Amino acid sequence: MRLKKPTPPPPLCPSYRRRLSPDLRRPSVQTNCIGTQPGASVSAPGYNTSQLQAPTGYTDMYLNWNLDLDGVGDLDYPWNFGTSSDYPTLNTPAQSTAVTPAATDYDTNDDGLIEISNLAQLNAIRWDLNGDGDPETVNFNAYGTAFGGRDTTTAGRMGCPSETCTGYELRADLNFDTDGSGIANSGDTYWNGGSGWVPLGSDANAASRYQARFRGNDHTIDKLFINRSGGSGNAQGLFGGVHSNARVELVGVTTANVTANAN
Repeated sequence: MRLKKPTPPPPLCPSYRRRLSPDLRRPSVQTNCIGTQPGASVSAPGYNTSQLQAPTGYTDMYLNWNLDLDGVGDLDYPWNFGTSSDYPTLNTPAQSTAVTPAATDYDTNDDGLIEISNLAQLNAIRWDLNGDGDPETVNFNAYGTAFGGRDTTTAGRMGCPSETCTGYELRADLNFDTDGSGIANSGDTYWNGGSGWVPLGSDANAASRYQARFRGNDHTIDKLFINRSGGSGNAQGLFGGVHSNARVELVGVTTANVTANAN
């Protein structure tokens, strides 16, 4: 007698299989896999609009829709079920809020003097001759390049304890021999085609002179090179003009090579 091969039971599967429609707004539910335990009945009755809209949470056909979307090991709840007359919709992800980094403090000792640590910052003084940390508009970006990360929301702040700073101070020794050759040449940053350093300010009039405080803190500026004579060769040096109200102190210029009409 030949036995008839028994019909295999319907396949088991986890809870409900589901997929999202392309517009990610309305769920499309496959209902051919209802049973989840051995021997459970399997049917595919389908759902009408009222049934799809009735749940207001992760229940019934929407069970297990609270997935771990970000992969951190906990469940996320990305769906908004609204009322019993709405289809579920995806919640709009919260927009991250950019954190604005704190402005760089260029007056760490709070003495009102902007701190100079390199030649680029020394050079930037020419765009702020009154020393308040608020450069001329035309050179605003150039000044900002030298003093990266400075506070641009408050004029002249720069980390000074009051609304405006009162000058500059050296925080390191500086050396114009930037290529390390031992002599002034075209490899140096401030060679300027052989003319060398352009002085800070000029003696043309009071407004063009340096008008603030400059304190060297006993630091030195080495290998200053200037080769400028003729009509443009007057008042050459680290500063081209210093106002009577200004104060330059405690700085040494060593191994200088200056050629000009008057130094």
